[in-house]
Amino acid sequence: MELFTIDQLNELATSKVQHSVTIYSPTRRQSTDNFQQDKIHFKNQLQAARQQLVNLYGMEPDEVNQYLQPGFALLDNDSFWHYSSEMLAFFLTPRTNHVFKFPLKVDEPSFHVGKGLMLRPLLPLFNQTGRFYIMNLDLEDTRLYEVTPHSITDVDLGVDIPRSVNDYLQYIEIEKESTVQRRFQTGRGSGSAGNSSVEGGVFHGQSGDDEAKEQIHQWFIMLTRALENRFKVEQVPVIFAGVEYLIPIYRSTAHYNRYEDQVITGNFSSDNPNDIKGLHQKALAIMEPKFKQQEEKAIEQYHNLKAGDFAASDTEKIILAALTGQVDTLFLRKDASLWGHFDEQRYELQIQRAATPENTDLLTEAAVKTVLMKGKVYLYDANEMPEKDSVVAAVFRNPVVV
Repeated sequence: MELFTIDQLNELATSKVQHSVTIYSPTRRQSTDNFQQDKIHFKNQLQAARQQLVNLYGMEPDEVNQYLQPGFALLDNDSFWHYSSEMLAFFLTPRTNHVFKFPLKVDEPSFHVGKGLMLRPLLPLFNQTGRFYIMNLDLEDTRLYEVTPHSITDVDLGVDIPRSVNDYLQYIEIEKESTVQRRFQTGRGSGSAGNSSVEGGVFHGQSGDDEAKEQIHQWFIMLTRALENRFKVEQVPVIFAGVEYLIPIYRSTAHYNRYEDQVITGNFSSDNPNDIKGLHQKALAIMEPKFKQQEEKAIEQYHNLKAGDFAASDTEKIILAALTGQVDTLFLRKDASLWGHFDEQRYELQIQRAATPENTDLLTEAAVKTVLMKGKVYLYDANEMPEKDSVVAAVFRNPVVV
């Protein structure tokens, strides 16, 4: 799975185009029926979206079939379904389409057609309850895992990031050869790249070898440069795991401020499901108490501030504050929606009774905007909300008077 970044969320959120189609569908990592049930779920949502585009938007059937072709094409791509996660997300607009696989459980398939994409199911990727990374350090196979209470997913680091020290050394050898060739071609020198302790880009060191440690150190510098920009944007915790002596070497190259002090030592093979299951359980044992403590502090802060102008449970006040970047912490009831429009020039909301082709869910808009402004979002069932009779509550960055 590739990392889904807040920049990608922003791209989806700012696409306010008519006829936008969103589909969320449950998928499985393993199947006994060649993933036929997963395909049926997705196909049914495509057909329901097709019907709505014809009935509500007045599009011609042939026009709709052509428009939805990127979705129907997935049904014929068997390899696509064989490498799934827990949820398939399909986003289609007249301008572009995107398909993602997420480690998020979804009970039922759903679709939305409207002016803009429906992003509520993506909020758990950015909320503050239960999502983090494990950096599993291994000389031969370093892995980054995205973790939730229900899943652990191997993140695709891309072809330019070496997973092993040998991959890194081979990369360095190729760079040296390229440099020599460039110098020879421009008349600035010739000859070999010089004597190297690395034979053909192969690592021969031992854990106590200073030269070996320096090679590992340089490899980790490359890793941190590649990964920490993503970490800093998402601001989620990272736990180190793996071979014990590698962890302090990696820490010496790191600048991100949310690496956990507690670590998980041992050998965890990416090819062994029991190893990964055990790694998942050990990581949750470290992180779940911390997430619970953070959540309790956020709720306590809300109750301490709600008598003044720094917190509220007034729905319209919170939406207006969120849409203008004033919400620090948002508590949102999972099943709540409020359809309408936000008039930026007048700084007012136009509330409507139900979804139409022209409006949006203002509560989802408020939550997504809070995330994009680096705020925190907590999602709750009705009986878990800080204010039992409210669909939303918030702590503000500044006093808000409406």
